[in-house]
Amino acid sequence: MLEAFKEIVKTMHNDYAGYVDKKGCDRPDVFVEQLTSLQENGELTDEAFIAIVEDYLLDFNDKHIFFFHPDLQQNTLSY
Repeated sequence: MLEAFKEIVKTMHNDYAGYVDKKGCDRPDVFVEQLTSLQENGELTDEAFIAIVEDYLLDFNDKHIFFFHPDLQQNTLSY
């Protein structure tokens, strides 16, 4: 899951149109530490991974960015 998170960070840094304005607002190292700690302790669940990704994306303060998982009911889009 750590590699998946790193891919999300890479995507945000290279493909997110708003990154130029938001550069430096994210703290991926903090979340990598959380993921690594949970993984080392055998506590990294899908739910924990999703929560960490969602917390990471909040750093961008952009309501248009969210983590979508088709199996979760909390995914609601409202405009």
